[in-house]
This record gives sequence, structure tokens and C-alpha cells, in this order.
Amino acid sequence: MTDPPADTALARATTRLVDATMQRAVLGGVGVWHGFVILAALATVTADGAALSRAVAVHVALLVACLVCALLRLPALPCLIATFAGIAIDLAAVPDWRLPLAFAAVWTAGITCATPTLILRPRRALLVGGGALIGHLALQIMLHPDWPMHSRLMVVVLGAILFVGARAMRSTIDAAAHHADEQAELARRSARNERIARDTGREMAEDARVLHDTIINTLSLICRGSRSDLDVAAARRRAAHDAAVIRRLTQEGTSPEGAEGAPGRGGSWLAEEEGGLSHLVTAVAHQAGIPVEYAGPSEHDLERFESLLPVDASRAIVRAVFELITNAAKHSGARAVRLRLELQTAGVVVSVSDDGVGFRVQPVPGRGLAESVFRRCADVNVSVSLESAPGQGTTATLTYAIDAVARDLPAQPGAEADLDARVIAAAGCWIWAGIILGADLLLSAFRPPAVAASSIAVSLSLAVLTVFARRFARRRRAAPLWMTVLLVASVPVGYLVPFVVITDAGEPLLFFPALVGTVPLVLLMMTYRSRVPLIVALVSLAASVAAACLGTVTGTASSLLIAIVAAAPQVGLFAGWGVFVPVLDRAVGAYRAQLRAACEAETGALAQNALTVARERWIRVGTRTSVALLEEIAVGEADPREPAVQQRCADEERYLRQLLLIDADVLHLSPWLAIALVKARSRAVPLEVRGGTVDSSDPATARMAGEVLLTVLDFCDASDRVIVSLFTEADSPVCLILGPEGLAPVLEGVISANGPAVECVSGASHTLISVRPPVAVAAADAALVSS
Repeated sequence: MTDPPADTALARATTRLVDATMQRAVLGGVGVWHGFVILAALATVTADGAALSRAVAVHVALLVACLVCALLRLPALPCLIATFAGIAIDLAAVPDWRLPLAFAAVWTAGITCATPTLILRPRRALLVGGGALIGHLALQIMLHPDWPMHSRLMVVVLGAILFVGARAMRSTIDAAAHHADEQAELARRSARNERIARDTGREMAEDARVLHDTIINTLSLICRGSRSDLDVAAARRRAAHDAAVIRRLTQEGTSPEGAEGAPGRGGSWLAEEEGGLSHLVTAVAHQAGIPVEYAGPSEHDLERFESLLPVDASRAIVRAVFELITNAAKHSGARAVRLRLELQTAGVVVSVSDDGVGFRVQPVPGRGLAESVFRRCADVNVSVSLESAPGQGTTATLTYAIDAVARDLPAQPGAEADLDARVIAAAGCWIWAGIILGADLLLSAFRPPAVAASSIAVSLSLAVLTVFARRFARRRRAAPLWMTVLLVASVPVGYLVPFVVITDAGEPLLFFPALVGTVPLVLLMMTYRSRVPLIVALVSLAASVAAACLGTVTGTASSLLIAIVAAAPQVGLFAGWGVFVPVLDRAVGAYRAQLRAACEAETGALAQNALTVARERWIRVGTRTSVALLEEIAVGEADPREPAVQQRCADEERYLRQLLLIDADVLHLSPWLAIALVKARSRAVPLEVRGGTVDSSDPATARMAGEVLLTVLDFCDASDRVIVSLFTEADSPVCLILGPEGLAPVLEGVISANGPAVECVSGASHTLISVRPPVAVAAADAALVSS
């Protein structure tokens, strides 16, 4: 299925954001560069002052055009094409390749040849940049055929180096944007899945309405009818009809777990164990091959409790028990095995013990137990403990705690969500450093010996520092002080040493190694969390430029500008990185936001699906006894006029009505309410739930309320009545439990463990317990103190 065009455009939102932001960044960077070219033109002294004036005017106009286009969010390509024309004017205005404007023209050609790759697709960028490079070489040959060959080769090498570096930067940004767009698509799909899940919940609610319109109404009719007025034949027909409807409904609504690969059935005990805990006792009695002494709840109570267990947990427990019993039958030499099953407040404990020969328990059990018991149970959060000693028998205990539905949900991504823009940029940083240092060593072949020696020494020193910085970064260790000092010092040294050598030797500015100065600045920006070393380096660079200006004063203003022009490429390229990182931050920020949205939507969908499946199991199990009762009435095995039958109908009706109060959208409290209904029914305690659409604010508060309610039910008997009310107070959910008197001592442990979140007030004939989220309690206390 393909998404509509609108969705396709939306799916590339982050990529379009990066494209638009990069257009403005290029316009701003090129505009600043035109300012440096203006300074280079002012520092140039030629006989043709009019030509220099035209060059200055053109670059001023291009500077204004770039700024206007950036403010109006216009495309950057027209300004780049105009810059190509400006290079032609510069070449026409400068007669000597040694002049500062020639130096600026060469750098302008290199920058404009590489810049298209930041705003265009690779093929178009190569076409535009390559065309500009060829055009510059052609103009240089036509206008200045006497210029040396290395002035032309430097343009080619410089353009290629900057093109590769810019392509690496853009590829890194595009990768981050692509990740963000993938997460955006995932968020939309997850939101769609969540809507589907909620629609499924609404379908389940409609099934609940069918349940109400059929079986509940029929049970109500029978339990409220008198012996003289009740139409037995009509009741039997209605009971038969409703039982058939519910049977069909529950068979059609098989939960997803039932569709998982079921074991083959060939008469083995696997056919019995698919019945779960409720059929465990019967299955082991017929299939284990050893007498089993059972102690625990009845099959009826187990069936109701099992509806609250995840299917995979129930299946794992049953299969592990069979493995333990089979292992005892084979190896223990015991006459019988004891199977004990205990339903605790919010969980189940199953123990299998024998009085056989026993064995010495090893840290890692044998392969059979390790795979069939320990690992199988660990996969579904069932804990296993094994106790045995030679001659003392063996006892294995399996424990499963029933928490909220969210307990079984997969954890949200952690490392993937913690994507750092600095990590991505740092990867480009190492590529950039390697390309720049290698390129400068290559350019040294075109420089005079003295200049080449100084530039090679600087490049090799920076290469060693880069290797050490990379080593510390890979080990995620802070750089030592000596390396920080050397990196900071390399910024002014890398500028002053070549500049002094060039000035003393009288060589043209074109030989100045302006590229390598960006390496220590970029390393300080990308590998240090603190900005202090970078600020110190920039200040030292500014001081070095000022010192160079003072050292080259010859009485003219142009000589002052030469030192500034020499630093222009270094500052300009570093400014490019200063633009690159914020753009990447925006892309990564969008990625994080989309990932959080995807996680929340996906978690909501999973929780909704889990609750829908669980609720379907609760209702199916809850209706099983009711359907069996109606079938007894339909075939005449039970007389609907008998008081005992009517009482059974009343009990079933009350239980089903309470079960249907568990709303499909109540994620946190629903499992606890279902557990409470099962416990109340098994203990014959009347339990009434009011306000079933209000949910707890978080799983922890729901667990707290559930444990309080289950503790209350453990205290009550058939003569007591428990009412649970759920409502909101000051935008915070509140759970009120009304129970019999004498509950305060029973709840002391719960109250002490949870503090002010649980309050208990004892009355003459009742006890009122309130459970609030701890955050809401803290906020209320703070408001009280402030008032």
C-alpha cells in the first residue's frame, strides 16, 4: 500500500527542513566571504584603480544580494552563479598572481566550486561545481596566460579538496535527516496502529453490549422471577439461544495468542497442557506416570484466576511443571510427587516436590532443566528456585507476579533515542581533518622550499595531535591538559609561522597554507564539551592576526589588510562548521521528537492491544460458567424456578456486570480490578466498582491501589461488602475503597510503605481508604505550605 502524495511530502519533513536551512547557511557564508574579498581588494595596489573599484562594487552588491536572499528565504543558486561572474571581474582587475586579490580569487573559485554540493543533489552539484572550475581555469588562461602553472593547479586541488569535504558534511547531515524521516513515518504508522487498536477496543465494547443484551438480561430475568410467574419454557428457549450466541461470539473472538504455533496433538500430555493451569491437575494425573498429590485451589477458581495471566506465562508454567514431574518420575525414585499451587495477593506460586534421592544443586542445572524449566520461565518473567540435596528430595518453586498490563510491554528504546548531534558531527570532523591535512601536504609540492618546510612541519604536528585526539575520543576519555594546551597553541602558531616565513621571503600570499588552521579549531569545537579551550584559541588567533598586522606595517592601509586576508579562509571554513553543527542539531532534534512520538504511539498501541486481548480472556472465562448454567437450564438439568438456581443466576449476573465495568481504555487499573473481581468471587465477597472509565495516572499508583484493594478483600468474608469508587479530584485520579470496620490494623504495612499516598479513616461501621498519586499528594502539600 502506498501513501498518498501528502503523506509522502510529510514523510520528508526533516529533509526539507535541512535543505531550507542549508540554503540560508550557504547564503550567509557566501555573503561573509564576499566581505573578505572586499578586504582583499582594498589590500591590493595596482595601476588600474577603476578595475579594483568595479570589483569592490560588485562584491558589495553580491554581499547585499546574499543577505537579502537569506532574509527572504530565496534559493542560493542564483547568488552562486553571480559569484562566478564576480570571479571573472576579480581576475580582470588583478594583473599579478602575487597580489592579495589573486589569492582571494583562487579561494573564491575553490569555495564556489564546492558550495553547490551543500544545496544540490550530487550529480547536479558536480555539474555546476565542475563547470565553474573549468570556467575559472579558462578565464585565468585567457586573461593571464603568463601566470605560472602552479597557480592553476592550486585552483584544481583546492576545489577538489573543498568539494570532497563539503560532500562529506552534506552526506552526514542527510543521514541524520533520513533517520528523522524514518522515525516520522514510524510515528505515523504507530499512531495509525493505535487508532486501529482503539477501534478494536470499541468492537470489544460492542461485544460486551451483546453480552449485556443476551446472557446478563436472561440471568436477571431468571433470578428475579417467581415460581408462579416464570415461564419455564420461554426461559429455557431464551437460555438456549443466549448460550449459543455467546459460544459463537467467544469462538470467533480468539485472541492472537491462540493463533501462535500450537504443539502437535497426538494424544500426548501436550494436548492436556494447552488447557492451562485449570486443567493441570487432571492432566498430570493421567499423563505424568507417577502419583501426584495436589494441594491448592479448585479447578473452577484456577480457571478464573488463569484468565488474568498472560497466555505465554501460563503455558510456560504448565510445561515447566510437566518437565519437573517427568524428571522426578525418571530420576528421583520417589513414590509420589507433591504439587502445590497457591494464589497469592497478586501472583501465583507453584511448587513441585518429592522425597526421592535428591542431588547436589549446581550453579547451572543440567541441560534438560536449564532449557525446559529455567530458560523457558525466564523468557516470560517467571522466577524459578531449586532446592535439593542428596538423600533429602527436591523442591522446585515457580513464581509469577501479576502487575499492570504495561509490565509485559517491550522497553522503550534507550541508546537509539539518545542520538547526539556531536557524535555525528565528530565522525565528519575526523574525515575533514584527514582530508585537509593530506591536501595541505599535497599543496606543499607547489610552494617554495622555505614555505613548504614550515607548512609540512605544521601539518605533521597537527596530524599527530589529531591521532591522539581520536584515540582519546574513541575511548571516551577526557583529553589530558597537555594535549589541550598543544591544540590551543597550534592555532596561533599554525597562522604566524607560515605568515612570517612568507613575509620574510617576500613570497606571494597564494602560498599561505590557510587550510590547516581549521583543523585545531574544529577539533576543539567537536571533541570538547567545554567551550573555554575554543574561546581561548579564537582569542589567540585574533591576537596573532593583530600582531601580524603590526609586523607588516609599511605606512599603507593595504598592508594592514594582508594579514586579515590571510586568516580569512581559516575563519571562513571554521564558520562553515559553526553553521554545520546547529543545522545537524535541528535534524537530530527532529529525530528525537519523532522517535519519542513513535515510542509513545507504539507503546499505546501495544498496551491497548494487550488490554483488549486480556479483557477478551476475562469475559470469555467469566462467561464460561454462565453459559454452562444457561445450557443446564436449556436442556432441563436445572429448574429456573428453584431458589438455588436463581441464586446462582444472581451471582453470575452480578459478576458479569462488574466485569463489563472494566473499560477498554483503562490501561493501568484494569488488571487489578479484574484480579479483585476474581478474588471477590472466589471468597463470595460482594464487590462493586463505580466509575470504571477513570484510570490511574501511572502503573505504580495502579499497583498501589490494587494491592490495597486485594488486602481489603483478604480481610473480608461473605457478610461484608466492598465498594470501589474511581473519580478525579483537581485533575488527579482518586481511588476510594469503602470496606468493613477494623481494616486499619490490616493496612498498617501498606500505609507505612506508601506514606501519605494512602489514607485510612475508620468509622463506626466502615473504613474509608483513599489512594492518590504521590505526585498529586506532594503538589497538594506544596500548595498548602505556600498558602
